[in-house]
Amino acid sequence: MRELVYLSERKLRQFRAPRKRRFSIREIGIPGVGQVGIEPQAVSHLDAVVEHLDGMARWYEEKVPVGGWVHFEARLGQCMVDSGESGLRVVLFAEPPGHAGPPRLVLHGAPDHLLGRVTEPAGGRDHVPASESWMVRPLIWHLATELDGKTSHGDYHSDLPVLNEFLDQHVDPHTAAWMAGYARVTVDTGDLPLVVASPLFVEYVSAPDQ
Repeated sequence: MRELVYLSERKLRQFRAPRKRRFSIREIGIPGVGQVGIEPQAVSHLDAVVEHLDGMARWYEEKVPVGGWVHFEARLGQCMVDSGESGLRVVLFAEPPGHAGPPRLVLHGAPDHLLGRVTEPAGGRDHVPASESWMVRPLIWHLATELDGKTSHGDYHSDLPVLNEFLDQHVDPHTAAWMAGYARVTVDTGDLPLVVASPLFVEYVSAPDQ
C-alpha cells in the first residue's frame, strides 16, 4: 500500500497501455488444448507505470540527461514558493542542509498535485504550472531577484547556486522525512552537485537500515 504525498495525474496520463483483448486463449496441460479465459484483473495504472519505469529509470545520483527518468529514495523536506505578482506557485521537495552528500536532490512541482492539500476558493487567480522544465527559469529568476535581491546572470549554471542557498534557508531538517518515487530530470546542472527534476509521484517510505 502506497502512502502518497504527491501525484502528477498529468504525467500519469502520458503513459498509455496498449489495449488488450477481453478474452484470451491459454494452453493447459496437454499441448494444443486450450480454454477461453478472461484476462486477470489489471493492476492499477500507477503500479503499471512504476513497473514500466523500473526497467528504464536510473538512480538519481547518476549523471542523467535532461528528459531522462530517475528513481530516488532520500530524506526530503518541503517548502513552497509563491509569487503573488507573476502567479508562480511551486512546491519544492529537497534534501535538507547537511544531507548525506552530493548530489543534492531537488524536486519541483505544482501544489495542486499535493495530496491532502486545502482546496483554493473558487474564482482564485490562475497559476503558472510549475512542473514543466520550461518553468524552472522563472523559478530561479524569482528566487534570485524577488527573494534574495540579486541580479540574474541570464544562464542556468550561474543562477542555480541561488537555489541551493534558498533551500538551505527554507528546508527544515527537523521536518524532513524519507520519501521515494520517480521523476524526470529537467535541468542540465553541469558540474554543480544538484539533481533538478519534476516528480511523477512522491511517497513516504521507511528509513533504510543503518
